[in-house]
Amino acid sequence: MEAKPSPPESTARTALASGHQDSASSSSPSPDDPAERSYAQILKSSSLIGGSAAVNILIKMGSVKACAMFLGPEGYGLFKLYQTVFGMITGFSSLGIGFSGVREIADAVGSGDSSRIGIMVQVLRKMCWITGLFGLAATIALAWPLSQWVFHDTSQAPALAILGFSILIFSIAGGQAALIQGMRKITMLAQMNILSATATGIVTVFSFWALGQNGIVPAIGGGALAGLLISWLYARKVLVPSAQNISWPDAVRRSKRLVLLGLAVMWAGLLGSIVATFSSSLIVRQFNMEANGYFAAASGLSGLFAGFILNAMGTDFCPRITAVHTNHPLVCRLVNEQTEVGLLLALPGMVGTMFFAPWAIKIFYTPEFMVAASLLPWMVMAVFGRVLSWPMGYVLIAKGESRLFSITETAWNGIYLGLFFVGLKFFGLTGAAISGCILYIIVTAGMVLIARRLIGYKWSRSVWKLTALILFVLLAGLLAPMLLDQWSSTAIGIILSLSSALLSLRGIAHRLGTEHRLVQKAMCIPGFRSIINFNLSKSQNLF
Repeated sequence: MEAKPSPPESTARTALASGHQDSASSSSPSPDDPAERSYAQILKSSSLIGGSAAVNILIKMGSVKACAMFLGPEGYGLFKLYQTVFGMITGFSSLGIGFSGVREIADAVGSGDSSRIGIMVQVLRKMCWITGLFGLAATIALAWPLSQWVFHDTSQAPALAILGFSILIFSIAGGQAALIQGMRKITMLAQMNILSATATGIVTVFSFWALGQNGIVPAIGGGALAGLLISWLYARKVLVPSAQNISWPDAVRRSKRLVLLGLAVMWAGLLGSIVATFSSSLIVRQFNMEANGYFAAASGLSGLFAGFILNAMGTDFCPRITAVHTNHPLVCRLVNEQTEVGLLLALPGMVGTMFFAPWAIKIFYTPEFMVAASLLPWMVMAVFGRVLSWPMGYVLIAKGESRLFSITETAWNGIYLGLFFVGLKFFGLTGAAISGCILYIIVTAGMVLIARRLIGYKWSRSVWKLTALILFVLLAGLLAPMLLDQWSSTAIGIILSLSSALLSLRGIAHRLGTEHRLVQKAMCIPGFRSIINFNLSKSQNLF
C-alpha cells in the first residue's frame, strides 16, 4: 500500500505529547527530550490501567478460588465452556464495534471537529444497540445446536438461550467503555474497571455459593448487568460535544468505516473463540472434563498475567499511534518504546510464575489442580511471545489495514489449531501447551515482516537485548526443574526472580530520566541509587 505523506515531526510530537485533560500524558521528566516524555506517558498510562488491573487480578483470584472450591475441576471446566461459548457469540454478534469504536472516536477527537465527535458517539451507541439485539436473537436461535455441539446433548440449551440477554447488555456496556477509552479518559477507565471487577466478583461468588453449578448462568448474567450499570455511571460524566441528532438509518449509513474495521476485529475474535471452544471440546473428547479444567486453570492463570500486561500497555497505545499513523519513523519509535516498557514490566512476573508454578496453582486454585502446574511454564513462554509481538499488531489497526488484519488473524488461528491438534494427540496436555509457544514464534516473525513492509519497522538495539536476556532467563526456568532437584531449582528461581525485578526497575528508571519525579523520589530510598547505578553517560549501553 502506498504510504500517505507524513506530517512534520514537530506536529507529530505535539500530537504525541498532547491529549485530553484526563489522558495518560503526564508532566514530562525532561521537557526537551521527547523520548523521555514518551516513556513517561507510556509508564503513566500503564501504571493507571496496570494498577486497576492488579486490583482486578486480586478480585479475580478470590472469585477463581471460590469457583474452584464450590465447583471443583469438573464444574470449573463446565463454567469455562460457558464462558467460551459466551465469548464466541459475543465476538460474532458485536461486529468488533467496541474495539473499532475506540479508534474512530480517537480519530475524530484528533481532528478537532466537535461536530464529528458528537456524531461519531451517536453512531457508536446506536450500532451497539443494533449488534446487541442481533446477538440476543442469534443466541436464542442457535442455543440448541450449540448445546449439542459443545456439550454433546441439548440439556444446556435453555440456559444458553437466557445468556442472549447478557450479550445485549455486554454490547451496550462495551460501547460506553469504548467512548471513555477513545476520549482517553484513562483515570475514569481505571476506576470503572475496578468497580466492574468488584461487582462481577461479588455476583459470581454469591451465585456459586448459593447455587453451585446452577449458578453459572446467574453469575455471567449478573456480572454483565453490574458492568452495564457501572459503565453507564462513568460514561455519563464524559462531556460529548453537541451535534445534530441522527436517525437510526443515518447511523447505519455513517458506520461504514466503523463496521469495516470492526468486522476484521470481529472475525479475529470469532476465530479465537471458535478455536478455544473447539480446543476445549478436543480435550474433553480425548480425555475428560477434568482435563479441560486443568488446562483451563493453567491457561486462565497465564491469561490473567498476559491480560494484566497487555491491557496496562494497550489502553492508551492504540489512540496514540492512530493520531500519528502517517508518520512512519515516529510510529516505529513508539512501537519500540512500547515493546521495551512491556518487556520490562512483564519480566519479573514471567520469571516468578515460571519458577514457582506449583505454588501459584495452590494459591490461585486448590491442590486438586496441581496437574496444571506442569503446563504453566510453557504457557508463560507463550505470554512472552504475546508481549513481544503485541505492539506490532496495533500497527495494522492504526493504519486501517482491515483486510490484512483479517488475513493474518486467520492464519495465526489456523496454525494454532493444527499445532494444538497434533500436540494434544501425540503429547497430551503438555503438547497442547507447547503449541502456544510454537505459535508465537511464528507470529512474532510474521509481524516483524509485516510491520517492516507497512512502516519500515525494525527492532531497536534495546529490544534485541531485552529479548535475548528474557529468553535466556525463561529457558533457564523451563529447564531447571527438569535437570535439578527441587531445592536447587527453587534457589535458582529466587535468585533469578530478584535479579529480574532489579533489572526491570533499573531499565525503567533509565528510560524515565533523572528529572522524572518518580525517579527523584525513588533515589531518596537508601540503596536505590546503587541498585540502578544511575549514570546517564552509560545509560545508552543498557538494555
